[in-house]
Amino acid sequence: MLTGNIQIDGKVDGTIRTTKLVTISPSGSVEGKIYADHAIINGQFEGDIYAKNVDVLANGCLKGEVTSAELTIEKGGSFLGISKTVSSDEIAEQINAERQQKKELSIVTDAHPKKTASA
Repeated sequence: MLTGNIQIDGKVDGTIRTTKLVTISPSGSVEGKIYADHAIINGQFEGDIYAKNVDVLANGCLKGEVTSAELTIEKGGSFLGISKTVSSDEIAEQINAERQQKKELSIVTDAHPKKTASA
């Protein structure tokens, strides 16, 4: 998990995790999941967002599921999907649960030595 702000100006497929801000600029496109304290969508996003605050700006298009304490959509911005309003504490728990699950998966994966093919 990153601990700094992230700005997306190009295309990203996958999961983005930070304890700070994720900004998708007008030229940016993300397909996947975002876990962040704050997400600003001013480009294209499709997937799931877990953030305390989500702002869809005038050039933003958000398709998917938003779980947040606060969702703002500016005039001109679009949102197609499902919004769940939860407390900031619930967002933090969700992010920590995901991190713990990944850590447990990593521990299990690391416990098994890699097998190599022999000739």
